[in-house]
Amino acid sequence: MRAITEAARETRVANSSEVLVCGGGPAGFAAAIAAARAGARTTLLEVHGQLGGVWTSGLLSW
Repeated sequence: MRAITEAARETRVANSSEVLVCGGGPAGFAAAIAAARAGARTTLLEVHGQLGGVWTSGLLSW
């Protein structure tokens, strides 16, 4: 198995969260809402410019 390694580096953190959800698709959105409703400071990250995942990218056939 091949692997890529990178040197360690410092990254600034813009805010503090107890829960970090990666992905703004249906499951990520629901997870972020559930965590916030439970009282956790929650951050939702999405790589694309909009929430929705496959729902908004046209990948569903119905």
